[in-house]
Amino acid sequence: MKKDISNDCAGSGQIRKVRNGNLDLIKKKRIGGVLLLKGSKSEFKSYINAFNKESQNSNSLPLIFSADAEPSLVNSKLRV
Repeated sequence: MKKDISNDCAGSGQIRKVRNGNLDLIKKKRIGGVLLLKGSKSEFKSYINAFNKESQNSNSLPLIFSADAEPSLVNSKLRV
């Protein structure tokens, strides 16, 4: 049985730059969320906008976004 929507999550950010790979996975309805790793606010905003646009274009369910940003580390992980 082929599933259309997955509950898998992919990562994006300074450490794991896979924007195009994630866009392809979103287009194929293979992931349901993205974990944003170390990067700047503008990078995160760019990723989120691109991923949401692809999700809408492919008639997917809305994506879930999460950031690896514990309160004690947020200043070192999220560059302004």
